[in-house]
Amino acid sequence: MSYDVRFHDIFRLSNGVAYPVRVGVGPDGLLWIDPDELYVPQEVMLRLADYPGPGPLMLLDDGQRRVFVNARAVAELTPEPDVQKAMRETIDLLLDGLHPTNFRP
Repeated sequence: MSYDVRFHDIFRLSNGVAYPVRVGVGPDGLLWIDPDELYVPQEVMLRLADYPGPGPLMLLDDGQRRVFVNARAVAELTPEPDVQKAMRETIDLLLDGLHPTNFRP
């Protein structure tokens, strides 16, 4: 199955320092991100296989040899409401970094 993701490099601020973050955007508007950027717990990574949503849940960016996860899926699978809220806020910030009106599902 082919799933065409466009990868973009954006800058994110943390403690006043900008650093690059690579994200992917699928043809369906889904955001793909390195799980370390969202601090995805190991238990959530293990539960990805059980996620009922359509499409892939993990991708490999062959050019960078990095794994990316479906950001929406990991947020929904996170059991702690405060952690889930923080993930959704981070996802929104990353989408805004791409462009404030594009790539919104």
